[in-house]
Amino acid sequence: KKIMLRIGTVFGQKSVLCWDIPVLDTLKLFKDMYGVPDSVYKQNMEMFSDILGLDEFINQAPRLLSLGQRMKADLAASLLHNPDVLFLDEPTIGIDVLSKERIRNFILAVNKERKTTIILTTHDVSDIETLCEKMLIIDKGNLLYDGTLTELKAMYKTTDLEDIIKKIYLSGMPEDYGKQKGAVNAEVFRLHGNRNQGTLGLSIFYMGYVFVKGNLPLHAVLPVERTVHVASKK
Repeated sequence: KKIMLRIGTVFGQKSVLCWDIPVLDTLKLFKDMYGVPDSVYKQNMEMFSDILGLDEFINQAPRLLSLGQRMKADLAASLLHNPDVLFLDEPTIGIDVLSKERIRNFILAVNKERKTTIILTTHDVSDIETLCEKMLIIDKGNLLYDGTLTELKAMYKTTDLEDIIKKIYLSGMPEDYGKQKGAVNAEVFRLHGNRNQGTLGLSIFYMGYVFVKGNLPLHAVLPVERTVHVASKK
């Protein structure tokens, strides 16, 4: 229960909203479930309306909303209790350009203003380039790269991140990278269990995004100012 109060989750393919009642009623239900004070609830609702435009559809049921509107409502529901860590799974999948921009701006605002740690799973390279600065690259639990997006592009002598990712998939990191950087602590971000299940146990000590080879997609972590420890059962 204590862990659940500190995290928020959004799944691009699955909504946490009550399907047949207005979004506002779901948010009020979440307010009571998480024990959110009236003042915090009011402040958060104002932020959701200002940045996400939540007031435009808050009185409609999720089944009547577009995918972009539903994702915005899911984001609001996941952040209503001011979690320390927010897990986002494909938050921009299948969403129109304007909605995608609003969601990205909202993610940046939450990270900057609340210092919320955000772990983003996405296949959209533009999400990474828009939202992330430093990164980690790991393969089967082994940390391959620790640096900035700019440094990675310089290493491959291209600004095309999608092309870089293809090269990493096919050939891995350059052989001399490990010698240049020295030994890297593979325990910073360690994956446990079946790769298809994606069971996760991690400690985040610095900002970045994590790219995992195999069946798991890109994982992104926005800049944070404090150490956050998250653990899951193996």
